Amino acid sequence: MMSGLRLGLSAGRSTARALGALYVIEGSTLGGKYIGRALDDAGLFPGRRLAYFDPYGAHTGQRWQETLTHIERRPLDDWLERP
Repeated sequence: MMSGLRLGLSAGRSTARALGALYVIEGSTLGGKYIGRALDDAGLFPGRRLAYFDPYGAHTGQRWQETLTHIERRPLDDWLERP
């Protein structure tokens, strides 16, 4: 659930930038899943866990959908940059 994720918004940071960072960070888990599987298939690191590349395991797709839903439900004002 997205409620467990907190992004620090320091002075000078906007909600739009935080949501953009969330999109990139969570989206990278999709590529990580592919990278981890490719490394495993290539046998480059036998006997080693590659969990770093697949932090959510079987829940990766679900987490990505939750992230998209969270972002899409944000009001338009959250996407406007303010000086």
